[in-house]
Amino acid sequence: MAESTKRTVRVKTKQSKIEEEPPVEGFPVHRWSIEVVLLDAEGNEMPANIFDRVVYHLHPTFVNPNRTIKKAPFRIEEKGWGGFEMSISLFLTEKAGERKVKHDLHFGLPEYDIEHTINIPLTKPKLNLLLQESGPIPASAPTVLDTANAQAVMDNDVDLTNAGFDGANNDNVIQNNIATTTPAKRGRGASLNSNVDDNVPKNKRQRVTLQVAMKGSIDLEKLALGLTKLNEEQVIAIVQMITDNATPEMNVKNNAEDGEFIFDLFSMPESLLKSMDEYVQQHTLSIE
Repeated sequence: MAESTKRTVRVKTKQSKIEEEPPVEGFPVHRWSIEVVLLDAEGNEMPANIFDRVVYHLHPTFVNPNRTIKKAPFRIEEKGWGGFEMSISLFLTEKAGERKVKHDLHFGLPEYDIEHTINIPLTKPKLNLLLQESGPIPASAPTVLDTANAQAVMDNDVDLTNAGFDGANNDNVIQNNIATTTPAKRGRGASLNSNVDDNVPKNKRQRVTLQVAMKGSIDLEKLALGLTKLNEEQVIAIVQMITDNATPEMNVKNNAEDGEFIFDLFSMPESLLKSMDEYVQQHTLSIE
C-alpha cells in the first residue's frame, strides 16, 4: 500500500444580508462567499497549494451550478435567499485525485469555518514537495522541485555515461537549459550536458527529485534541498566540482540527448559531499 499523509482543509464562509435587496418568498437575500485554505502543522492558515482547482457544486437553481475555481484561495461569491448543503470537489495537483467534502451554507452566523481532514497519497513527487510547506511527510517520500531557466556551463566536454548509473531510486534528476557551450544540471543527483544541442528550447524546465538519507556526517536531504536554492553561477560551481572529482565508483550519467547530467549522492565519496555541503551552506546562509 502506498504511503499517505493527512492535511486539514478549512472551508471559510462569510455572509451578510443585502438590505437594499427585496425579500424573495419572504426571505431576505444574502451575499455569501466561500474560500478554501490549508492549515499548517501549527494550525495556521496558509494557501491551499496542493490543489490545482476547486469545484463548487451549488444548488441546481443557480445558473451554472458547478463552478470551477483554479486559483487560491479558490473564492466563490454569490447571493441568494436560502441556505443549502453543497459538495466541494478538491482536485490535488499532479492529477493525484479528487477529495470531495460536504459544506452546509447557512445564514445563522456572519462568518464561520468548517474543517475537514483529507488523506493524500505520497506517490506524486511535486505534490510531496508542496505538502512539505504545510507539515512533515515521511522521509521515504520522494519530492520534486520544479524550477525554470537554470543553466550551468562547463568549459570542457565531459563523458560520464559509463559511470555505472542504474536509474535507482536514490537518484536526483535536474533538467536544465541547453547553452551554446557545454551546459549542466543540478540536483541531489543531477544532470549535465557534455554536448551542445541548439535545438533544445532554452526554457526547458529542471526537475530535482529528493530522497532522505545520511552518508557519514552529511545529511543528503538537507544538501539536496540546499542545491535547489543556488543561483546560476553557484550551480556552475557545484557541477564543476562534481565533474572534476568524478570517479568510476560514482553513479553519474551524462545524457546529452535528454539534456541531463544525472548523479546519485549516495555513490559520492564523503569528502566530495562535504565540500559540496560546505559550499551550499556558505552560499545559502544569507537566504535562509
